[in-house]
Amino acid sequence: MIHLVAPTVLRIGVAELVPRARERFGGELRRAGTFAQLCMLGAQACLDAAGTTPASLGVLWASGHGAIGATRGALREAASGEPVMPFTFIATQPHLAATLLAQRGAPVARAAFVHVDTAGWPWLLSLAQAWLTGCEQVLVG
Repeated sequence: MIHLVAPTVLRIGVAELVPRARERFGGELRRAGTFAQLCMLGAQACLDAAGTTPASLGVLWASGHGAIGATRGALREAASGEPVMPFTFIATQPHLAATLLAQRGAPVARAAFVHVDTAGWPWLLSLAQAWLTGCEQVLVG
């Protein structure tokens, strides 16, 4: 049986994002993009609201638009001949999150980012359900 443990909504203004991320995570997210900072604040808020630490956690990030800026930034860096910063790649951001969450006591068994349009959101629940065979809880956002 699946149930929501800690449904959480955050509304963070653009000017508030960096200060809130810095307050919550110190300098650990200084090289992460705004999308990663927002996701980490949301993930930590969900874990805080749940009140318990799962034995194993899955982190499933999804967005129809959130990764566009990070992807464009990586492409600009690559096109200019500059080395691409590793945390610019959207593929590494779930792993950055997994590391930070694990350091805070939430052992992450798997983490991924998927691009999903509005019509595809119900699919995320199916994916989260499939992940529950290897994770006690799954953060979906």
